[in-house]
Amino acid sequence: MRNKAKLSYLQFVNELEQNQNRKHDAEEKYYHKYEGYKSYGIRNPKFNAILKKYRKSFRELEAREVFELATPLYSSHIAEQMHAGNYLIRLHIKLITPQKLNFLDRVADYFNSWSIVDDFCINVL
Repeated sequence: MRNKAKLSYLQFVNELEQNQNRKHDAEEKYYHKYEGYKSYGIRNPKFNAILKKYRKSFRELEAREVFELATPLYSSHIAEQMHAGNYLIRLHIKLITPQKLNFLDRVADYFNSWSIVDDFCINVL
């Protein structure tokens, strides 16, 4: 991962960790009963505010950096990071060409919840 993408990832994940809400995470497990579901438990309004804060830096990424940043977001298997991966790809949707369909196929292997799949289908596809 290039320095800019790596720095963006580390800063973003640090912000998510600082806003973790264990109580809400426990409540969300009611809806996500399958094994392996991980979340910071950040409520949607707060999560959307965090995404908005990083929007400019995400938009400034070069094409290669977009995919370098999206990969660890998806591979984390943590709900908020995976939703951020969808958000990042949506910001750069013009980069999704037939040559990048194999990238989408690879990251789809990380999808582990209905909410990630729904978000991806609605906002990326």
